[in-house]
Amino acid sequence: MASIKFYIEKRKGDDGLVMIKNVPILISFSFSNNRMWITTGERIDAVKWDEEKQKVKASANGAAEINNVLQKKRDDIMSIYRNAIAVGTEPSIKYIREALKGNKITARKSVFQLYEEFIKSNANFSESTIKKLNTNLIHLRNFAKKEGTIEFKYIDDAFISRFERYYINDLQHTHNTIHKNIGNFKWFLKWASKNGYATEINLSISGNIRQNENEIIALTTDELKAVMNLTLTDFYLSVARDAFLFGCFTGLRFSDIQKLLKEDVEADYINVTVQKTKNYLKVPLSNQAKVILDRYKDTPVTAAIPVYTGQKVNNNLKKIGEEAKLNRLVTTIDKTNLSTT
Repeated sequence: MASIKFYIEKRKGDDGLVMIKNVPILISFSFSNNRMWITTGERIDAVKWDEEKQKVKASANGAAEINNVLQKKRDDIMSIYRNAIAVGTEPSIKYIREALKGNKITARKSVFQLYEEFIKSNANFSESTIKKLNTNLIHLRNFAKKEGTIEFKYIDDAFISRFERYYINDLQHTHNTIHKNIGNFKWFLKWASKNGYATEINLSISGNIRQNENEIIALTTDELKAVMNLTLTDFYLSVARDAFLFGCFTGLRFSDIQKLLKEDVEADYINVTVQKTKNYLKVPLSNQAKVILDRYKDTPVTAAIPVYTGQKVNNNLKKIGEEAKLNRLVTTIDKTNLSTT
């Protein structure tokens, strides 16, 4: 959001009093949390200035001519600003001043434009990686609404600290999530520096949030059997359980189970290109895994196991855990405030 305000300069003269004769008319232009002051080249006596309407009073000599000049200034400034936004450029104060002087401006791509280019730059990025980077870009844009214009030359340790506080205070993210997001942002900065877009960046910058090593809590044999032996009548609960158990029997991540097709299944093994590493694997099938695959072989879908979104599966797994009475006491840590429960 950009706004323009006209006002007369309130400067004291040599006599120590505020000037009231032949006072310069100035412009205050606010945009993207920036503010700049611009001279109009026009002057007027203070008594002839309408502060509320921000223009020369109609009764003053030459009012129409001066007000037309002010309107032209307003139109020129807004035109420069809007044209820059239209082509995806984040206009700076220097950009506006140079354009007003009539100098040809070579538009520099904004941090956000370059982040989008970075995401598109590597065809080998997995869908999950692209999703994480796009989410990180959304957070960066929202942070900029509080921070103001983001330029490479201002990205330093203090900037990273403020970005981290935004994640903690505004988004309520855990330390591990913040650490990964800042890591993705630094990955982008390295790419921008390597490609000559941001040679001024100090790549040694680091945040204060450190990743916590999460303890992996596995089910015991008895707990696993309790899940396997549970009688389920709901289709979606059954699919969630089968996806979970298939992961236990094969070692596959949920993202790989989601993408597993019937055509990937052989008699005693499955062919998998791991989404995270892009490695090709032939995973042997245990009898328990074969039973799960056989359950869905005649369904009218191409997926080997018709799983749905990870969030819904997780919600259903919680219900399954409750029905299976998996109530073993464990300690969890809230990494936002380091409390334990």
